[in-house]
Amino acid sequence: MKADYLFPAVMKKVGYVMFIIFLVPSILYLSGHFPSDFLNAKTFAVIGGGIFGKTTYFSVITNDLSDELLFIGLSLSLLFISFSREKDEDECISKIRMQSLVWALKVNTLLIILTTLFVYGEPYLSFMVSFIFTVYILFIIKFNIALHKFRANDEK
Repeated sequence: MKADYLFPAVMKKVGYVMFIIFLVPSILYLSGHFPSDFLNAKTFAVIGGGIFGKTTYFSVITNDLSDELLFIGLSLSLLFISFSREKDEDECISKIRMQSLVWALKVNTLLIILTTLFVYGEPYLSFMVSFIFTVYILFIIKFNIALHKFRANDEK
């Protein structure tokens, strides 16, 4: 069965390059070492403001877009890495891909539950945002380990 949902194999390399490019500034941003108001711009917001200001709906706001761009860049890079075709993609690799994805979703859900039970306040929100990425990262790790074992057994 052909997996039409996969990107071409070259997109995995593109994803790794993008991941490295976006990871470094993301770490700097989270650690507070990224310039504030780096990409200040007026942008359309469905919902804006909130926590520290008045919530607005369907308005134009001034916002630093660096966190949005970093988030989108990391998301796309992990998507490309996760769902790019292997050069030798076949039914066995598709099965390994599916099993790895299910495993990653289960582990990520367990981490979400544990975090909900034991982490509170602002750190909780940070963890919840990170879980958007951990499902991809867990999948990539599990898939590559399983694929390596499969190919090692196949060579014997």
